[in-house]
Amino acid sequence: MNKPKKVVTGQYNRLVYEVFLDGQQVCSCGNAHGDSTLVVPANEGIGLKTLRRFCAKTTREIANESKARYGGIERVADSLSDAEFGQVADSLSDAEFGRAND
Repeated sequence: MNKPKKVVTGQYNRLVYEVFLDGQQVCSCGNAHGDSTLVVPANEGIGLKTLRRFCAKTTREIANESKARYGGIERVADSLSDAEFGQVADSLSDAEFGRAND
């Protein structure tokens, strides 16, 4: 009996995109210009279309590298509203938030 092939899927919103291999997160990237490890308010980030394109590309690459099936991507609700994001950002130090030189 053949073992079922693994599936790689992606999810994105205005703040981040994430890639999953058989339901386990294997990649997460933020929306900051030039630094995918950071998340910035949606109006300052790289934009939804760009995040969607990066999510699809990364999901396909991981599927190829893992010899897994590409299961597609989907847009999900933003994890934080802009107001909630502002509250979280205000509670972080500048270095944690990526504003070390502002």
